[in-house]
Amino acid sequence: MGETMKEIQMALVTVQDVMSRQQVQLKQLGTQSAACLPLADPQVDRQLNEIKSEVASLKAMLLSRKQFPAAPSIVPMIPSWQMNTTSRKDDVAATSTIKTELLSSNGSHAESDAEDHIEVIAEVKEQIDWEREGRE
Repeated sequence: MGETMKEIQMALVTVQDVMSRQQVQLKQLGTQSAACLPLADPQVDRQLNEIKSEVASLKAMLLSRKQFPAAPSIVPMIPSWQMNTTSRKDDVAATSTIKTELLSSNGSHAESDAEDHIEVIAEVKEQIDWEREGRE
């Protein structure tokens, strides 16, 4: 166990030595990089400002409204299945005809039965209309 502790202590000393050398190198690099930076030159500042203004004018030209097509004018339209009123009139006429036939064939006591049949027919018609709308 004593040997293991000595090995660990030696490894720690080695790590500390490497870290102190790296710190010295970092300080040297920081000093060198500061010396390499150009001093504030009015001519460089002027050139940078010119480049910035040129980039801004190019962006303005490229993004001007003239570069994009005009927005399309959309005319609101009623879907064709809603405009087809002749088929609905035919359906109403057919329902009235069926109601009349049921009332005349079953007699007066069958009026409630006729109403039930008309409701069933109306439900079937709604189902067919719904399926038609889904296809269009």
